[in-house]
Amino acid sequence: MVEQRVGTTEPLHIMVEHTCSPREAKRLKEIVLDQFSCAEVLLCEYSPLDSLIIGPGVVGLGSYKG
Repeated sequence: MVEQRVGTTEPLHIMVEHTCSPREAKRLKEIVLDQFSCAEVLLCEYSPLDSLIIGPGVVGLGSYKG
């Protein structure tokens, strides 16, 4: 989905977020680094409120060009 929306040629700013899933988030980060040109890749946990709403075991990815 990221490739379709922003392409693979321009550097991307990526944020990988997770709730109680650091291994899965790190794995997704490695996949992103292999497939895209990245200006930066941040890895963090969702906020406590987001974690409460979406529950444990979720991994999310946000990106933008620039």
